[in-house]
Amino acid sequence: TEFDQILGGYDEITDNTHTVILVEGLFDKVGTDNNLNVYQDEEIRCLFTFGNKISDSQIELLNKKKSIKNVILLYDYGTIKQSKTYSLKLSKYFNVLVGVIKQKDLDPGDMTKEQAIEVFDNLQNPIEFYINNLNSVII
Repeated sequence: TEFDQILGGYDEITDNTHTVILVEGLFDKVGTDNNLNVYQDEEIRCLFTFGNKISDSQIELLNKKKSIKNVILLYDYGTIKQSKTYSLKLSKYFNVLVGVIKQKDLDPGDMTKEQAIEVFDNLQNPIEFYINNLNSVII
């Protein structure tokens, strides 16, 4: 399977979906769905990529859904470099915000509801995120 051509949860998008949250894997999707109750709201859907990359094929899939206007990129702390790159790439097509998880060993699917709310209360646009992380070292 060519995973760079798949978005997990894509079939959950409806004509009423205007915002998607992108996370790195199935378990992050399940945790995010549960924390934010997005599975009960057609306007927001959580999708997952297979790893911390977003391909042109995946962007094309999102573009096919004309109702999608907003993308929230929610990768873990260790993917700052990728989050910079892909948030800027996605911003050519969508209104993009980046969720910043400050705890180094915390994945989106493992956050408590309170941690998730804190992240979503402090979303950054791609330029803010890029500038705020100019000196970030990725190990």
